[in-house]
Amino acid sequence: MKSSVIGIVFSEDKKKILITKRCDIPIWVFPGGGKEESETPEIAVIRELKEETGYDVEIVRKIGEYHPLNKLARYTYLFECKIQSGSRTLSEETREIDWFFPQKLPKPFLHVHKNWLDDALQNSRELI
Repeated sequence: MKSSVIGIVFSEDKKKILITKRCDIPIWVFPGGGKEESETPEIAVIRELKEETGYDVEIVRKIGEYHPLNKLARYTYLFECKIQSGSRTLSEETREIDWFFPQKLPKPFLHVHKNWLDDALQNSRELI
C-alpha cells in the first residue's frame, strides 16, 4: 500500500505554522507527499519538506498515523518538524510558502489538514 507523509512546522515561538500553496491545485496545505518504497516515513518527510519548502528540518515528534478516508487518500504519517537550516524556496510543486496563525488559516485550506493541525495542537505524547 502506498503511503504519504506530512510535516507540520511551527515557528520558533510556536505561534505560527508553515503552509504551502500547491501548483497543481490552488489550495493551501501542509508540505508533504508520497513515501518512496525504500524510504522510512521519517526520511520521506525530511525529503519532502526540503523539496517543497527549501528548508532542512528535523523531526520533533510523530503526531499520528491516519488510515485513508476514501479511495483517493493514502495511509498518512504526520510529523511535527522544526527548521534546522535552508531558506524558503519555491518548487515545481509549490507556488507560495508562508507562515500563518492557526486561528487564521488561509483559504482555501484542505479540510483534513485542519483536523491534523488540531491533533498537533493537542501536543499529546500519545500517538494518534
